[in-house]
Amino acid sequence: MDMRKFLSLAGAVLAVAAPLRAELAPEVYIELQNKAAEVLEIRVDEVESKPKGLLDRSSYTETVKATVTGVTRTLSGAKKGDAITIIYHRPVPAKGWVGASPPPQLKQGRAYTAWLAKGEGGTFSISARGMSFTRMAD
Repeated sequence: MDMRKFLSLAGAVLAVAAPLRAELAPEVYIELQNKAAEVLEIRVDEVESKPKGLLDRSSYTETVKATVTGVTRTLSGAKKGDAITIIYHRPVPAKGWVGASPPPQLKQGRAYTAWLAKGEGGTFSISARGMSFTRMAD
């Protein structure tokens, strides 16, 4: 087998074997937001980002301390003025990456609408994947 045929065959095998990832349809994010147990307006007081590893910056664990400034929906009983902690995983897409939107890194001092779930230990997690801090529909 000549080199061109070999490379073509190898490329085809890799293309088929590689997992396919694509952006989720807006309707999926809207459904996730509609099902979120907590829909809170928050002001970010502090953000701590920890990389996956010492040399691995492919993802971060975000710990966000925020103040609730408004409540649209809550199952946990969150109230305006409550201090909350949100912990979530934030992958950093590599160049050329195709896939579902990763959640953003929140900025201290900024206000967001947050689609959340209350987890163990009283912390909150994201409920609408990469659109947990971006309004998709009213």
